Amino acid sequence: MVMSVSSSRLWYSLILLASLSGPALAESELVAQPIAKTGPSCPRGYTPSGAYCMPRTGARFALEKQGEGICPRGYTPSGGYCVARPEARAALPKVGATCPRGYSPSGAYCVKRP
Repeated sequence: MVMSVSSSRLWYSLILLASLSGPALAESELVAQPIAKTGPSCPRGYTPSGAYCMPRTGARFALEKQGEGICPRGYTPSGGYCVARPEARAALPKVGATCPRGYSPSGAYCVKRP
């Protein structure tokens, strides 16, 4: 009986972990990180540190504006940067005419598909 109780607890834990890992993995893609400072100021939520902008507590993921300066879907402009809104998905600058597998074009960017 001890074996079946511990086995059922293990399965319950694995199922719970699997159900939580999807959203947690998606959110982890948009963790605010230091970015190169371009221009005179940093995006909202970041502070200058030499040639970089360092995220403060609660800062959202940001990337440098590309091309015509229009941000990808789910991002809002902040100076020379695009800052992720809560519904944003991972984005990266588009290189060439196409996006990598799993991404869709959004102006000068590639945005991760859901």
